Amino acid sequence: MKLAQGCTFIGLFLTCVFEWTRAQSASKRYYMDDLCGHSIDMGTSGLESVRLHLTNFQYYHSSMDCVLRVRVPVDKRLQVRFLANSIVNSVNCTQDFLSILDGNEPTGQPLRDLDPRVCWSSILKSSYVTSGDQAHFRFVSDAQDTSEGFRLLLTAFREDPKQTCYDSEFQCRSNRRCISASLTCDNYEDCTDGSDECGLSTGAIIGIAIGTVVGVIIIICIIACCCCHRRRKRNADSVKHLSYENHEVEVVPVPEDIYSDVHIVKQAPPSPPIQPIIQPLQVHPGHYHGNDAQAVYSYDPYHVKMEAAEVTSQNPQIWITTPSDESRTSYYIDY
Repeated sequence: MKLAQGCTFIGLFLTCVFEWTRAQSASKRYYMDDLCGHSIDMGTSGLESVRLHLTNFQYYHSSMDCVLRVRVPVDKRLQVRFLANSIVNSVNCTQDFLSILDGNEPTGQPLRDLDPRVCWSSILKSSYVTSGDQAHFRFVSDAQDTSEGFRLLLTAFREDPKQTCYDSEFQCRSNRRCISASLTCDNYEDCTDGSDECGLSTGAIIGIAIGTVVGVIIIICIIACCCCHRRRKRNADSVKHLSYENHEVEVVPVPEDIYSDVHIVKQAPPSPPIQPIIQPLQVHPGHYHGNDAQAVYSYDPYHVKMEAAEVTSQNPQIWITTPSDESRTSYYIDY
């Protein structure tokens, strides 16, 4: 079960990586200040979408006058979308500005519905399109303040009078334009209504996959630690009742590490039973006749046995001295 879950997570992660790589290859990034006086031929390069940034630096250079041509395949047109606009503002955009010109000449007309000069104060639509397969981009800056510039998304699309797209294309929902199917779910809205994007972006899917894998690894580590702790505790409990040379063993845990060291205390073997000591006692004659009292034996300090003690007096006393130097008085009454 765990192996199947692990394979599922790995498959999901590899799928996300593949989709992210595919999206990056379908939409390439270019920097305009590196391509001044050059062109980007999307048809020859096999590109369906291009991200055009003004500069790779934090702020663009001053005193710029840069022109770049972009061309798509003959049967397609170019769609331009503004992702960001941070060109320094000026009255009527006379100082720093961007111009996007339609046609194959840098002196052509601006794109339809787009201001001749674009800066921070310009009001922009969701997208602009060319009338043909080419457009020229020109950026001009003065010698004063600069800013971050702009970021554009350029997409090649095709319009069919029958409003049908090829199997390798995706049709936008709102304007019925046909774009390459490779541009779907790439985290960039090539369709103005965003219909080419998935419910979750590629980055979000990758984040979820990585988070799931990390969570599973943490859970497995916690379970392994719990099992190891229980095993060590069970082993420690079993050691407490071991036998050492047929004698009981007492386990004394060390405070620093209750499982690291075990001190074995060997108890002394049980002592043999004490045999009673039979030893004759000394009898001191008192008020009795002769040596009629014979042997007196003591089995322990509390039991005295007298044999054949003939005493004629009414209440004679016999003094018995024990080996432990204790004197006891015994009264013997003869009826």
